[in-house]
Formats: sequence, structure tokens, C-alpha cells
Amino acid sequence: MQVPQHVLLVTIDHMPCTPQLSNAGHGELNKYTEALKKCFESRGSKLLMFERYMAMRNKGGNHCHVNCLPIPNDLVDAAG
Repeated sequence: MQVPQHVLLVTIDHMPCTPQLSNAGHGELNKYTEALKKCFESRGSKLLMFERYMAMRNKGGNHCHVNCLPIPNDLVDAAG
């Protein structure tokens, strides 16, 4: 299923997952997620976030990927 408003947040810091981010990294991520939450709410949706973690042994360049999707309020309400 395609979601046109899908947003992928990728950290600048080379950290494989959000628990390993620095305080500054968490602060930066929180600024973006709060802005997305407000944006999606203004369009009648809730923010759904999930993180994809994939260890890349010996490859370097690990970045955590936080997926942000708008879920229409009526679907959120139906899920209970």
C-alpha cells in the first residue's frame, strides 16, 4: 500500500537505532516528529511511527530509519 505522505527520517549521526542517539540527536529527531504530528493532525490524521533496524556488519554507514505515516482519524477510531 502506498502512502503519499510517508516521511522517512534518517539521522545524520551514524547510529543504527534511536536508543544509541546522543541527547542532541534525540532532540533533533523530536523536533521533526513534533512538526510532523502537528502537520498530520491539521489534515485529520494521527502520526504512526516505527523504526527500521538492520545491522550492517562490516559495511559501515549505519543510520537509524524512522518511518512516519499519517493514519486517518476514522481508521484510528475504528481500531479502538
